[in-house]
Amino acid sequence: MDIDVAVEGSGTPALVLHGAYSTRDEVMPVLGPLLTARGMRGVYPDLPGMGESTDSSARSSDEVLDGLDAVIAAHIGDDPFVVIGHSFGGHLARGVAARHPDRVIGLALVSPLVDDFEPAPERVVEDDGRVDDLDEAVRDDFTGYFVVRNARTREAFENAVRPALGRYDGDVVEAIMTASTLTPDPGDVPFPRPVVVLLGRDDAFIGWKAQLRLMDAYPRATVVLADGAGHALLHERPALVRTALEDWLDRVSA
Repeated sequence: MDIDVAVEGSGTPALVLHGAYSTRDEVMPVLGPLLTARGMRGVYPDLPGMGESTDSSARSSDEVLDGLDAVIAAHIGDDPFVVIGHSFGGHLARGVAARHPDRVIGLALVSPLVDDFEPAPERVVEDDGRVDDLDEAVRDDFTGYFVVRNARTREAFENAVRPALGRYDGDVVEAIMTASTLTPDPGDVPFPRPVVVLLGRDDAFIGWKAQLRLMDAYPRATVVLADGAGHALLHERPALVRTALEDWLDRVSA
């Protein structure tokens, strides 16, 4: 299985996993500067069926983890590392930590997909009425993802989300999300390292209530539930995300 990988910086590795129907282009503009400023090495795979990894034979989440094991061997080696996962990437990040509990020194989950998720009620938090500033071809993509709709989030959409639009093989993505079992089950593998879970209260895609149960799985978890943000929390509340991740990385370093 071929997984295309971009690597930036040097230092302690951070394996960064983007969400489904997306690419690393969505997470790198937000997380790259943070990792670089911390003197860390960002390892950014395009997950199977997405971005530069569309030519993939993966048909389950476990097969994706097999591919990520190869990425780890090739680009991280024997070094300890942290894992950051966004959305479906958060689901996979838990699987990576379960496979490598002695080497993963920290786990960050941003709007993570979990089993039995409960979407929050749909609502628009803010709308400045200028959605027409966006090209008509991508307006639905913006309004379907962002519950905060203003000049700043339109810029975030253009810089991070738009470059990832449409760059996926739908059959592959659907297969790996449908066959979503992780081996070993993360719930069966103790993980006593620092964890941070970031959630948007207005996440109408996967909600936040089910994710609170992750506190039972991770005894060192900090959970941040953000008012006024949805599934695009990474882009709608970037300062909060950076602050929470900085605090998490401080705990990892300690």
